[in-house]
Amino acid sequence: MKTLQCSAMVLACFASVPTQSSAELAIVSDCAKLNQQIYPNSVSEFFLDAGDTLAFSTVSGLPVIVQVYIPTTKEPIYVTLPSTYTAVTGGPHAVVSYGKIAVVNTIAVNVSPVIVSMTCTPAGSGGTGTGQSNANAQSSNIMAGIGMAGAMREGGAQASKTNLFAGVEGDGGAFVWGHVDYSSFSGDAEGDSLGLTFGIDRTYGDVRYGLVLSNETSELDGDTVRSLAFGPYVSGSAGGLDVDAYVALARVEYDATALVGERVQYGLRATGEVVTAFATLRPTAQVTGYSEDLDGDTNTATQLSLGSRIEFAETAGGFMPYLNLAYEANRSTTAGVTSEFSAPRVGLGVRNQMGAGTLTFDLDFGSVADGIKDVGVGLSYSQSF
Repeated sequence: MKTLQCSAMVLACFASVPTQSSAELAIVSDCAKLNQQIYPNSVSEFFLDAGDTLAFSTVSGLPVIVQVYIPTTKEPIYVTLPSTYTAVTGGPHAVVSYGKIAVVNTIAVNVSPVIVSMTCTPAGSGGTGTGQSNANAQSSNIMAGIGMAGAMREGGAQASKTNLFAGVEGDGGAFVWGHVDYSSFSGDAEGDSLGLTFGIDRTYGDVRYGLVLSNETSELDGDTVRSLAFGPYVSGSAGGLDVDAYVALARVEYDATALVGERVQYGLRATGEVVTAFATLRPTAQVTGYSEDLDGDTNTATQLSLGSRIEFAETAGGFMPYLNLAYEANRSTTAGVTSEFSAPRVGLGVRNQMGAGTLTFDLDFGSVADGIKDVGVGLSYSQSF
């Protein structure tokens, strides 16, 4: 039997939970079915596998603290909402809610009772964490590759510390290109993602029709996801806008659970141009998303991005500064649990003609998943050949 002792004011709690297998626990043992409320100063006990992620929320949105107790380590972990908790090792866990908190003389105290809702996302589920980061990074790399291929249709190369792009047009009119991209993640989890994307297209009239093949490997806190995607894309102009679109079928492998999923992912982007006296504005609207079948569940996610690139006039030294501003709204459903998050994306840089090519330096800040930020630093040189 479990025992619990909690002070009414000071956040001190001591729990004792027996060490036993998932089958022996008379509690919820399926992470995907874990959907319950935790009342202030009460305890909830359940079994987690390594990589399972708990998410906590309240109707009021008040700042709330919960304590995740792991019997095997005897060390409590305090989680302040809206942060999440990911199990490092499998085994029985217990959660205690303390409600809304305040700090008095460096001591955290419970100042009002709050009911906390708790859900669980299975390890490697694809809707959050590594899976969502993998899908977002792959879509971003595919869209970037298609865009760069259009900009360098006559043949060229662009190299960077974070990406490499190269393309060449054959005598028959087909354009072949390759794009390598590396991203670094930080925040609630740390890791990186490496993408390798190839494409081939041909222009008919004013529209490019092509095929894309992309491989993306993402890692967050030791959890690795690999996806291989293949599908068609188109790129052209419509109504004064540059339009790019693709759809691809991906095979997704999750190392932590040895599960294999099938993902259908897509992207659509429209970009305009507005020339003013002080700058050229390139407003952009983009939507990307996916639907993935994994272990009997269908996980989905959609991202809407609205923003603009602002290119300022060249300075006396030939430098052209620019600013990228966008706001990204994300909605995902994993194992029946829906979550939303939104975040700005800001980029700034400068380019300058150097020799026969163009040198570009830029910084980019954004988020690829809830609580997981990405920062990019680019130093590139492009030259047609």
